[in-house]
Amino acid sequence: MERKHAALIRAWAEGATIQMYSDQKKTWVDKTRPTWNPNRKYRIKPDEDYVWEAKMVVERNEVVAKVYGRSNLRLTFDRKTKKLIAAEVLT
Repeated sequence: MERKHAALIRAWAEGATIQMYSDQKKTWVDKTRPTWNPNRKYRIKPDEDYVWEAKMVVERNEVVAKVYGRSNLRLTFDRKTKKLIAAEVLT
């Protein structure tokens, strides 16, 4: 029987960047030395998206993005086309 993360371990050995899902941060985190815990979620880091987090607030009847403070919105853009492909409200 093959180990749970065997395919990802092989990809990592060949140079792929591996990410682990952080339940605490509710996002994917790059791991230079993954522990390959069978109870954790891992993936090869996608190269097609660009993630931007910001604090969205209303100022003078406009929604404005702030780069300081606690983020409340995560926007994911396609790296090649620069088009928005996902939006997530953070709590």
